[in-house]
Amino acid sequence: MAEGVLENPKVDSASATHVASIVPVGTIAYGALTAASIFGFKITITGKGTHGAMPQNGVDPINVGVHIYQALQELIACECAPDKEVTLTIGQFSSGTVSNIIPETAILQGTLRTFDSEIKQYLFTRINEIVNNIFNAFHAESKIDILTDTPVLCCDEKRNEEIVKALSSMNTEFNMVSGLHITASNDFAVYACVAMDWE
Repeated sequence: MAEGVLENPKVDSASATHVASIVPVGTIAYGALTAASIFGFKITITGKGTHGAMPQNGVDPINVGVHIYQALQELIACECAPDKEVTLTIGQFSSGTVSNIIPETAILQGTLRTFDSEIKQYLFTRINEIVNNIFNAFHAESKIDILTDTPVLCCDEKRNEEIVKALSSMNTEFNMVSGLHITASNDFAVYACVAMDWE
């Protein structure tokens, strides 16, 4: 896309299919707001390594990471309405190489998914606030890197109907199901936004 593949010639529509285990075999599911946005992030915690027998001489990044993990889980539970379809997952927590040494660093990686851009921005701000406050409380150093930022997959309903009509005319045995709406994400959203001039 950076090389202009959608610009010369100008693409006015883009379509894609995605195989998903949640959709029964023989079914084609489609929708308007089909898949949530995804915001991927990496939190690097830098403490101070020390021997496990002398924790007072160091800053334990694992302890800091545990506090961050718990605070982020509470963020969704306490600050997001249940009907807003927000998920925040920490899928990786890594630190240390041996059992008797407090390591110097720890890394948490996670994803934030939502259909609401305002909530996404609010939660990203809150993640930064919470993480930085915890870092300060434990005298650790902070770094948050953005890994991915993919928008909501918005599908043009008119195009959907045209595709369904075309498939139906082929006398296929597919079962067509409308209303697909999942909190998983899809990179195709980037192409769709450009092709449809959506932001």
